[in-house]
Amino acid sequence: MIKPIEKYKNAGIKQKFLIPIIFLSATGFLTLLLLSYISFHREVTKDIKELTEEKAQKIQSVVSGKIEKWKSEVRLLADSKEASDTSKLKVAEFLKIKKTLLKDYLLLVVADKKGDFYTTDGIKGNNFKREYFQRAIKGELIVSDPLISLTTGRPMIAVAAPRKNINGEIIGVLSGVIDLAVITNIINSEKIDSTGYALMVDRKGVVMAYPEKDLILKFSLLSLNNKETQTIVHEMLDGQKLNQPTTEYYTFQGQKKLISFLPVGTNGWSIGVTVPRDEAFSSVIKLNYELIFTALIVTFIICVIILKFIKGHILAPILKLEKAAHIISEGDLKHTIDVNSNDELGKLSEAFNKMTRNLYNDNILRKKMEDALKERENLLELFFSQSLDGFYIMKLDDPIDWEGCEDKEKMIDYVLHHERIIKANDAILLQYGARREEFLGLTPYELCGHNVIEAKNGWTYLLDHKRSHVETDERRFDGTQMWVEGDYICIYDDKGRNIGHFGIQKDITERKLIQEDLIKAKEKAELSNKLKTEFLAQMSHEIRTPVNTILSFNSLLCMELEDKLPDELKDSFKIINLGGRRLIRTIDLILNMSEIQIGSYESITSEFDLDKDIICSLLPEFKMNAQAKNLELKYENRSQNSVIRADNYTVMQIFVNLIDNAIKFTQKGQVVITLENSSSSEVTIRISDSGIGISKEYLPYLFEPFSQEDSGYTRKFEGNGLGLALTKKYCELNNAEISVQSAKGTGTVFSVTFLL
Repeated sequence: MIKPIEKYKNAGIKQKFLIPIIFLSATGFLTLLLLSYISFHREVTKDIKELTEEKAQKIQSVVSGKIEKWKSEVRLLADSKEASDTSKLKVAEFLKIKKTLLKDYLLLVVADKKGDFYTTDGIKGNNFKREYFQRAIKGELIVSDPLISLTTGRPMIAVAAPRKNINGEIIGVLSGVIDLAVITNIINSEKIDSTGYALMVDRKGVVMAYPEKDLILKFSLLSLNNKETQTIVHEMLDGQKLNQPTTEYYTFQGQKKLISFLPVGTNGWSIGVTVPRDEAFSSVIKLNYELIFTALIVTFIICVIILKFIKGHILAPILKLEKAAHIISEGDLKHTIDVNSNDELGKLSEAFNKMTRNLYNDNILRKKMEDALKERENLLELFFSQSLDGFYIMKLDDPIDWEGCEDKEKMIDYVLHHERIIKANDAILLQYGARREEFLGLTPYELCGHNVIEAKNGWTYLLDHKRSHVETDERRFDGTQMWVEGDYICIYDDKGRNIGHFGIQKDITERKLIQEDLIKAKEKAELSNKLKTEFLAQMSHEIRTPVNTILSFNSLLCMELEDKLPDELKDSFKIINLGGRRLIRTIDLILNMSEIQIGSYESITSEFDLDKDIICSLLPEFKMNAQAKNLELKYENRSQNSVIRADNYTVMQIFVNLIDNAIKFTQKGQVVITLENSSSSEVTIRISDSGIGISKEYLPYLFEPFSQEDSGYTRKFEGNGLGLALTKKYCELNNAEISVQSAKGTGTVFSVTFLL
């Protein structure tokens, strides 16, 4: 007895297809019945509450998205370079161009700080008293409450943002006017059945979007003499803090209805979707009956097909194979043959399917490449046309071989007269103040005729280097001067010949004018500072000469009269001598600072040892000064190498000033000088003291000339504020770095680092 599986394998095509078709037909019939029952049960038992809430959420999402889109668009327009122009008329012309792309706006309005405005329709007026204007002029991006337009008389809302000049100062307001009919059209696109509708109210219950557009802003739901309705409206207005929709049942004009409402935006507005309850349920039941009827029809058709197959259409697979071959030959590469067997028909079907898959994949790949290329072309065109920078393309009448050209002067003349603008965006037209029809076709000679030599040099450089970045002096169509910053790149054909170039330009006229003013101001300040320094040097010299004379005669008188004068007068001579030396030190500091500032000091570079030649030579003098104040002066040499190459005099003065200051501002304790190698290529000297310290507030001004923390007639320490300023200059002269660490009452540490 042959087994069933072996019988099936040995059976012909008729027997092989008969059994699975009957099984699949029965399974499909039962599946359709089950799906119809599940669909009917699910749709009938579905709560209408979920349906209305879904509609409300969808409307809320669309309206909120629109509001955010409007705010973003108005902000971008207000922040644009064109909107910063103080001329409202120019800005209005710019907005008129943009309005062609922004279809939602009834008007675009530009106003100055006084509220005087122009619209894109050429209407003038004043909106200073509008609340949204008052908030926008203070810097807010604002969506107004519903109101009546001053220019059109239509119900509207305004989206407003501040306009700022290039310095960031608010100079006015830019606003977009949205007709409330736009919002009405949005919410009316979502409704339930024939009598259901959506509405939108403001924070006072006034209708701002409604199927009957004549009632917009003329009808308040709170005015209805129906307590149940008024309760619903109050709940809508009080539900601004809710994130989920609220659904309520109510009776209106004798009909039971339900409404789902949600807040929208941040202005206290609410959206509601309302529908008669009976009608909503009837539509759902009707839908389920239609699904059941459709399922029965489909099931019946499947049964008829199965019966026809059983009655004699066993040859259908072969006919299907023949039909499939015809379809594939006609170009429908998606068509496949669903035959799975090891007989001749199965092998043939498999071959057909493999062939169509390969062809289909190749076709899909080609289509994707074409779509990607088209998308890139569209993006490039969009970028070209919408860019805020000026874009243009120039093309030569005939290609040129610049590299192989011998007479380049003649070739440049040809380029200047035969390269023409073939494409330009709005930004380049705005720069030159030209219309497209008069700009296209222009040659370099026509654009740069005011300076042909500069044009020749510029095109020569471009052709030599294949690209260039340059600032040029241009002329607008009205003859006014314009400075342009441009990037240019040559375009070549497949033979390597130049066929034109592509350019990107920015109008930098305003920046150029600012730069010129800054240069003039800098030169004036430098001249003033030089005159001041020269004056100080001259005056210091004039003072020093008589003071030296006074000191000399003071010493002579003191020596001659030493035995004849009382002690009080001897002290007077000492006071005169100390005061004179203090004055000479001040003059020396002024002279040294003057030499540094005017650049007349000539440094003499040599090699010397910081330990032996500087610190050790200064210690004896300063130890006496320290002992006079009962201070301890310590010196610690931890370095292995302290030989540097620098100017000996200025390096000596650095440490004279720092050690003198450390002793002067220390009343008790000690002053420590430390010499060490901070790295293999650097040596550092630190002067630390236990003195009065420096406040955190004064540290930034420590090295400024004539600067003192304790100033005025009551200051405790003498000095003129030049010592540390000169020390800083001397460090810079010797490529040394000086730093300070200090706090009030904790002492100070100065560190000076030299390169070995």
